[in-house]
Amino acid sequence: MGQAPKLAINAESCRLESMKSIHYTLYREESDYVAQCLDFDISSFGATRQEAMHNLKEAVELYLEDRPEAAAHPVISDVSVGQLAIA
Repeated sequence: MGQAPKLAINAESCRLESMKSIHYTLYREESDYVAQCLDFDISSFGATRQEAMHNLKEAVELYLEDRPEAAAHPVISDVSVGQLAIA
């Protein structure tokens, strides 16, 4: 499968030289959508996909604002999404 979509984080909010992209997953859980950042241990949710993504972007920006050194050390650097059949 192709690469995971990337979410651009505002450079000014993160105190970075340029825009930073993050990897995320987005899935439905009961009545909400859950957006989970794969680069940092951060997740958020919303009633719609757009709201969940907006909330995740805001949460990551706040996290990096408080811990700018974290931007240099993401949890992962390569993401693959796929499907595997098991017996």
